[in-house]
Amino acid sequence: MFFIKSNRDINLVSNQKGQTLVEYILLITVVVTVTVSLFHKLDEYLISNPDSFQNQYINSYRSTFQGQNGGFSGQYQYFTVRR
Repeated sequence: MFFIKSNRDINLVSNQKGQTLVEYILLITVVVTVTVSLFHKLDEYLISNPDSFQNQYINSYRSTFQGQNGGFSGQYQYFTVRR
């Protein structure tokens, strides 16, 4: 037996494919938006902010080398090693 599909059945399948495509596009849009906003927040927390994690880490080293009175001038002194 052969079943002949009517135009209504073909249009219904086409509509379902179109709806699936739209749903995937919307899903991708939501995922990209959430990811971009998450990376923006992480950038603010880790890098851009003056009180960020990276700046706190660097400032701790700066205070270690400079000390309380700023005695480290950042210059190296040459010396020779005896044999």
